[in-house]
Amino acid sequence: MASHSVSVPGARATEGGTAAPGAAVPRPRTEPVLAATSVPGVTMRAGWFGSPRRPLYGVWHLPADGTARGAVVLAPGIGLELDLGHRALRVLADRLAQSGAAVLRFDYDGTGDSAGDDRDPDRVPAWLGSVRDAVDAARAAGAPHVTLVGLRIGATLAASARAGADALVLWDPCATGKAYLRQESVMFALNVSTSRPEPRTDGSVDGPGSVYTAETVAALGELALRGDDVEDCASCLVLLRDDKPDNRTTKAVSGRRGVQVEEVSGQAAMLEVSGFLSKVPLGTVERIVDWVAERLPDEPVPIAPSIEPEAVVATLPDGTQVVESVQSLGPHRLFGILTEPRPAPAAPLTVVFSNSATTYHVGSARSWVELSRRIAAHGVRGLRIDQRDLGDGPDVAEPPGPVYYNEESLEDLRVAAESARSASSGDVALVGLCSGSWSSAVVAEQVKPAGLLLLNPWVWDREVSPMGPVAYPAREMFTARVSRALSDRARLRAFGARVLSWLWALRPDFLWRAAASLHLGDTTGATVGRIVDGGTDVLVVMGPREAQIFRRGLGYGMARRLERSGRLALLDRPALDHGMLHSRERDVVLDRVVADVAALAQRVRDTAGRPT
Repeated sequence: MASHSVSVPGARATEGGTAAPGAAVPRPRTEPVLAATSVPGVTMRAGWFGSPRRPLYGVWHLPADGTARGAVVLAPGIGLELDLGHRALRVLADRLAQSGAAVLRFDYDGTGDSAGDDRDPDRVPAWLGSVRDAVDAARAAGAPHVTLVGLRIGATLAASARAGADALVLWDPCATGKAYLRQESVMFALNVSTSRPEPRTDGSVDGPGSVYTAETVAALGELALRGDDVEDCASCLVLLRDDKPDNRTTKAVSGRRGVQVEEVSGQAAMLEVSGFLSKVPLGTVERIVDWVAERLPDEPVPIAPSIEPEAVVATLPDGTQVVESVQSLGPHRLFGILTEPRPAPAAPLTVVFSNSATTYHVGSARSWVELSRRIAAHGVRGLRIDQRDLGDGPDVAEPPGPVYYNEESLEDLRVAAESARSASSGDVALVGLCSGSWSSAVVAEQVKPAGLLLLNPWVWDREVSPMGPVAYPAREMFTARVSRALSDRARLRAFGARVLSWLWALRPDFLWRAAASLHLGDTTGATVGRIVDGGTDVLVVMGPREAQIFRRGLGYGMARRLERSGRLALLDRPALDHGMLHSRERDVVLDRVVADVAALAQRVRDTAGRPT
């Protein structure tokens, strides 16, 4: 979740980054973007709905013939659970649409791609209002029956909103808002391991990638799952974890009219792991699909969702509007969201934000959304994308799940960068975090962007094995590799080389740097040297572990040469965690990125204005 509103130096956007009262907010008249999907019998429409002053982002999954037996609204989690649960809700939406339902996924006010951020006032009332707006949108689309499905705190909000749904599914609900905040504090401690920040003194609470203001903490303290709320619907399915008893929820819903309580497995594997390890609990998904389908009317009716392909998400103090629009890019119809100032400068710089591992286009801790909207104040466009098998991309499937450090992710980023350059007639810059830094660095050698901003890069070798969701614990994976290696001579040689590389990785730093000085392979120095020699300005932001990797591979002579070039800038943050989930550290990094992008945009404009 973002921790800043859109702003310019010395000024602040109105109403937490949204349009000021009375501001002109033109609504587009174009058709909604038909987002690409490879799911048979399903079409997707992405865009914004609700109040034009505070638009909510949503994606409709529709049966291909335009009719449905009813609608399903999916209320996601918040904070890190929004990211970890995104893929599961995408898969659930696709399968519900295949069963004959029209499905609306949406982001609450101030989360995901919706307007606003987590430091705006009245967060809990706004989230409850978002649930009601989504159900109203389903009714307005023509659905005769609406089922509301909530995940985690989304389930608690779905029940508390009393949005008038006909049926309700509470998927691993939080019994109270206080319980949710306690879990957020625990997850923050587990995910932010580089340092332990000082407790906040203003009553606010840190979650992993989130900040809950004192006002939000107090409002969440009043939120609870109540039996009267679940009886507001004709039927309700409550899915509780089989590995973690929830006596308070059980007590609240047991014996209530129309309530069915069941246990499910797989929640820990989805929500209590690092994002790249998260697995969709397909058994739970199928149970929800079956339960919902049994309660839908028999006869399908035409469904006509109202959703806009672009929206004004902020108005700056000088009257400039920050507009976002859904994009379809390249031959694979990659999904993207373009953020741009209007009126826009001629030939603006466009910053392309790459995916990080399995994190979809909003970025870790919603960083890409915040950056896209903040750089618009400097006349810069931002394009955040999903590679083809991730987020709202066309080829999302479970299994196998998304793959990164592979050729397809490089091709997708290259296509996005070239599309951005050709569409604006301006130059581009690339921004990436972790595996996204690797993709950005590799693609930078091909597209030669004006700027390259690498946040916590971990891998610098060009040739690296593709990665995806891990199916087995590390020890079992190691055992499987040994077993395969012993059964095949070629694999045995390859496995032996891998073991030697592991042993070599234990060598002292001075040996690392000596080897890098000899330019053996794609070292840090060799990679950055080629990019800088191509005329690209490079910023590398590093936490402690990333800084060690970077300097080990830099080499002695290359370090001096790059310093003299004036094109390489380094920012060391000893307390920065790898995923930038520590809000105070992330604020420092994002401020630096905005400043560097603004300076880069000015240099690009100055260069374009010189006579050739």
